[in-house]
Amino acid sequence: MKKYMFVFLLFFVLLVTVGCTANEQSAEINLPGVDVPSNRINTMLELTDDPAAMNSLKNSDILSLRLVNISDATITFPGDYGVMLFVWNGTDWTDKVENISFATNTPQSLLPKEQYPTGDLVSVIPTIDESLLPATLRVVVVGHVQDNESEKVAAYVDVQIIP
Repeated sequence: MKKYMFVFLLFFVLLVTVGCTANEQSAEINLPGVDVPSNRINTMLELTDDPAAMNSLKNSDILSLRLVNISDATITFPGDYGVMLFVWNGTDWTDKVENISFATNTPQSLLPKEQYPTGDLVSVIPTIDESLLPATLRVVVVGHVQDNESEKVAAYVDVQIIP
């Protein structure tokens, strides 16, 4: 009897763990205003908090992130790299973040890593309401495969912003 109870408990814990993981993954992809298929997010582009940028991760400070094209195609971005900022409110990603961007009107092209291994730096100045700090900030960049605007791609990185 104890053996069956142990197997039942083990099965229940496994079921709950798998169920929670699936919900967490769908919440990750559900970002308001990001119209990119989930299989095109973080698959062709890599966005990271570059240690060389020495980011303070403080609210309203410059945040510079490394963007590398890990695909075989050139990726084109609007002048601001299609940057969108979201903050985690405990249940959802919300776009309640102000951003001072270093945008230009000139579209940006990012060559594949084999041709341009350093990638580009994408800089933002996120300002989050003080009452939400510390907070998880999600920075998203959105572009498309060169010469094919319908083939959208995106990448995101999460960083912890402190007061």
